[in-house]
Amino acid sequence: MLSRASTDRLGIRLLREVVEEQDIIDLNEYRHTFFCSYEKIVSSLRLAGFQVAGRPAKSTKSIVAKLKRESIRLSQMQDMAGCRIVVDDEVSQESAINFIISSFGEARVVDRRERASNGYRAVHAVVQLASRHVEIQVRTELQHLWAEYSEKLADMLGPEIKYGHGNPEAIELLSQLSQFVRNYDHMQSRLSKLENDARENTCTRMKLEPFLTKKQRRELNFVDKKALAANKMAKSSLADLRHKIVSFFQGDQNANLAEKKK
Repeated sequence: MLSRASTDRLGIRLLREVVEEQDIIDLNEYRHTFFCSYEKIVSSLRLAGFQVAGRPAKSTKSIVAKLKRESIRLSQMQDMAGCRIVVDDEVSQESAINFIISSFGEARVVDRRERASNGYRAVHAVVQLASRHVEIQVRTELQHLWAEYSEKLADMLGPEIKYGHGNPEAIELLSQLSQFVRNYDHMQSRLSKLENDARENTCTRMKLEPFLTKKQRRELNFVDKKALAANKMAKSSLADLRHKIVSFFQGDQNANLAEKKK
């Protein structure tokens, strides 16, 4: 096994693109040391009912790009192995993060939902198992669709698009779409909270029902009907917004961006 110092020297050679055959052998050996930790974490997540996708080893190209982009040492890279969970909404996202923390102990959580990284929104949790770090990305469905769309644009226009450089029209489009996704997820989260509050209020009311006057019951029934109507309208509006966002990501109405120059 490579020492930390040897691993960092290997990273320097990769960064300078002065690589020999032994360096590739050493890099593959280093990547392989993450495999068991990765497999155990993915198995635990799947046993818990999560749909998991991932990669047990970061590609050489991605490693070099990150070393150049972030000015870190190879031994400091915490996503050599990583997996992804896609959930329905932010409520499920919070539950997934809580499960990860409770299952794997202390985790370094990076929340990019409010402060996006060049439009990218998700929650990342880096956990450690057998002295090896594994990154777990937790995305909502719309956050995931945005990320996939960003990758498609990067394939067409260049990888720098993902980091806020290159075609300004594409960058602005990704920024606007990211904000739409954030607005939807935030509203969906608030609606879920309101529904939970309403259920709790209903339970409380049932307990108080024997002590209410007829007038109080009529007033509460009126309030309930108004709240139900508002909830129905909010759900309908959210469903319409979600449909439009998903249709955009899955459609080809922006295929003309492929023809634009960087």
